[in-house]
Amino acid sequence: MRRLGINTIAFKEALSQGRKQVELIPLIAALGVEVVEIRREFLAESCLEGELSDLAIAANSRDLTLFYSINDEMFQAGRLNQKLDDYLNEAVLLGAKRIKFNFGSLPDKLTETCLVDLKRLTKFPLKINVENNQTREHCHLEDIKHFFDFCQQRALEIGFCFDLANWLWTGTSVTEAINRLAPYTDYIHLKNYRDEAGELVVTNLAAGELPWQSLLTEFKANIDLTLEYNGTKEMLEEDLRLIRDDEK
Repeated sequence: MRRLGINTIAFKEALSQGRKQVELIPLIAALGVEVVEIRREFLAESCLEGELSDLAIAANSRDLTLFYSINDEMFQAGRLNQKLDDYLNEAVLLGAKRIKFNFGSLPDKLTETCLVDLKRLTKFPLKINVENNQTREHCHLEDIKHFFDFCQQRALEIGFCFDLANWLWTGTSVTEAINRLAPYTDYIHLKNYRDEAGELVVTNLAAGELPWQSLLTEFKANIDLTLEYNGTKEMLEEDLRLIRDDEK
């Protein structure tokens, strides 16, 4: 069954001013979604475990599923990020069902050592996803496709989080990316974009240029969808209504 979610970046201004993500749980629950995606960069390192526990309790009390968004790369400088175990342990404390990393820079060769480490990471009790971001040097379509071919051949349970609009910032065709990566995609981040005098800006779904409804039909049914943009309550409500209407 498809789950709809909201990434807490929707409330970026409030978070930047010091509001805790746990305070957003009731606001997001009131929008009628099933998932809240927590942003690690808005958690305080000094009381990280306490915040994660508080978030788990708040979400559980409202029957919300938590995902965990890490604004860090799976691959750094040609090797696996050395912080991955720490992040995964945090996700377990949070009770998250998914953890999402940016892809990063794929090593020149995926070695057997890398395979052993990836197998170990997939033993954690949650789904690991990597995502395309808006950075050209960390978002090469061929590298991402090569990695998921590698995972498929070795039965590694790692999925792709496909951000529909982020490809525009890297100069990559969204349709080509779908053609090559849809089989590996089990999670989608939704935002849109608008070209303002040659500068791309993020928008909510309703206000952008990307034909997201038709693009979603290219993926497997019942993929989890999360709205991921800095917006307003009205924008979120409008987009959720459009998504639900599109599913009827």
